[in-house]
Amino acid sequence: MAGKGTINKKELTALFDRQEKDYDGNSVVEAKSPILSGLVNNDSLTLDKTRITGKYGTWDALTRQFKEDSNVSRDAAGNVTDKGVYYTGLADALAAGGTIAQNYTIADTVYFDEAA
Repeated sequence: MAGKGTINKKELTALFDRQEKDYDGNSVVEAKSPILSGLVNNDSLTLDKTRITGKYGTWDALTRQFKEDSNVSRDAAGNVTDKGVYYTGLADALAAGGTIAQNYTIADTVYFDEAA
């Protein structure tokens, strides 16, 4: 119909600082200082990090499932190596941002692969 139009929500990306912790028997990762990429018009918006769950582990491409892993990873020489981190709850964390957040959308989950 003439004269009508739609403004679509802008897709955002969440960036997280590198995580590190001492072995404690669980795979939980605190979502420290998540940063949003893609904001426009000098909008100021943050994710409610209390609504985000993070876990150490690996992504299994065959089963398309994330597998939690709380153990220290080592390479063939015995050196400690990075693990992947999987965050969920991003959409809920964005929704807590009020009126400005209604202009944006974000994937609910993000996986950061272990360093190669």
